[in-house]
Amino acid sequence: MAQVWNGSNWSMQSAPSFSPTEDNYLEALSCVSASWCVAAGAHTINNEDVYETMVQVWDGSTWSMQASPSTSQTESNYLFGMSCLSVSFCVSVGEYHDNDYSTSTYQRSLVEVWDGSAWTIQPSPSPGPQVRTNMNSVSCVSDWQCSAVGDYLDGTFKTLVLALTGPEPPTTTTTSAPPADPVAPAFTG
Repeated sequence: MAQVWNGSNWSMQSAPSFSPTEDNYLEALSCVSASWCVAAGAHTINNEDVYETMVQVWDGSTWSMQASPSTSQTESNYLFGMSCLSVSFCVSVGEYHDNDYSTSTYQRSLVEVWDGSAWTIQPSPSPGPQVRTNMNSVSCVSDWQCSAVGDYLDGTFKTLVLALTGPEPPTTTTTSAPPADPVAPAFTG
């Protein structure tokens, strides 16, 4: 379920689940307008103890599922934080890990980016090869600069901050002359 504030009251909204017999969690939310929000979390696969990422989108009247990737069918994936700047740019963070706890596989940070058409998993660093890492929250100020926070376990829990950066957009220069109109020559006679 989801809840919406209308300025004076909270009201319940129905949100879809992958299956009514499986666990479904929504952990993070970011809205860019009253008619576009994105929520993220996780759901179990076939009533197993394996989780896949789950993303839902609000269009102003209903919530609907949106395809989101997971690292594999044997690793649990969770999304805990979300930051959207527009309908064509969001970042979600969380963690993934192998469910076979007898191996030396540890939790790793998980970063996914929405480009307006699809979610993709992005490479993200870890403090060490056998260090439990978890990202809980993210905030973006542009589509090339975000910060994510979480923790890692290396004997004791320690704070972790990741700078998620991409290429800075090219700078534009202005001139005093107006740009040429590329259509005008077609209408000259």
